[in-house]
Amino acid sequence: MKKILHFSVIILAVISFTRCKGRRPAADLSDQTVPTELRPLELPRLPALLASPQEQAEYLALHYWDNFDFADTLYIDSPEITEQAFSDYLAIVGVNPPEVAGRSIANLIDRTTVNTAMYRYFSELFENYLDDPNSPLRNEELYILVLENIIALEKVDQVDKLRPRAKLESALKNRVGTRAADIVLTDENGSKVRLYDIAADHILLYFNNPDCIHCERMTANIKGSLDMLVPLVNQGVLKIVTIYPDEDLDAWRKHLDDIPSNWLRTYDGALSIRSEYIYDIRAIPSLYLLDRDKTVLLKDVDNIWLIEDYFARLGY
Repeated sequence: MKKILHFSVIILAVISFTRCKGRRPAADLSDQTVPTELRPLELPRLPALLASPQEQAEYLALHYWDNFDFADTLYIDSPEITEQAFSDYLAIVGVNPPEVAGRSIANLIDRTTVNTAMYRYFSELFENYLDDPNSPLRNEELYILVLENIIALEKVDQVDKLRPRAKLESALKNRVGTRAADIVLTDENGSKVRLYDIAADHILLYFNNPDCIHCERMTANIKGSLDMLVPLVNQGVLKIVTIYPDEDLDAWRKHLDDIPSNWLRTYDGALSIRSEYIYDIRAIPSLYLLDRDKTVLLKDVDNIWLIEDYFARLGY
């Protein structure tokens, strides 16, 4: 019932945002002025035969842009219409199965190629919303679908595929559902620690920097998870491995006592994580949750509630 309610709420919200004359602008778009000749995107009417919220969500994902004029480049300069519609679209795509999401994204990208300006505008929107580490809508799995479709599209020039190919290669590293890349770290005593030699039901890789205020907050939040993460560590269910990926070891040692002693405190002595791009760490702090086989369960997250929610769903 919760999943059905989620679909219903999203669908009703998007329809309301798009069709209402007093449409709510995105927070950072409030100062924009809509050209009088442009109209907000009108969603397609849902066929009456679509009874379930899942069927409605699928139909909206596949037909969302049917009434949008991709040839009119004035929409590029009207983010209060286009960008708001795009963010609402991502909400719809995100609740659909990957196969439906892939078809929807392929359809959208193909339509944007009506002209170069529109294609590049939507490509930038996809990157900003789905790939930027600071985006609240960041979704690497959806972005992988975007990149794969761009690369496969014959209408896109080969030069314009160079960046998507590089970004796809990065996104596929340590992807959720695959085994994490093995790394050899150095602990506080100077001993070498191989990731694949660490035995635990779950391993939390915590990439951090001692001079990072966001890392200080993350560390405090993990230590403050007294009803979930702290007990799991104490019970041996979860092993937290802190990893300093940079070279200033004096700063690392200076702040070593800020990290609990029952966490594995390490640094990348070979500096291979960054130099060889073993892990694509673009923003710190970054958390990777692995299972005992080192399969990636959660990738590059920066909120411990995602970690807590995972364990809560397991019944802890």
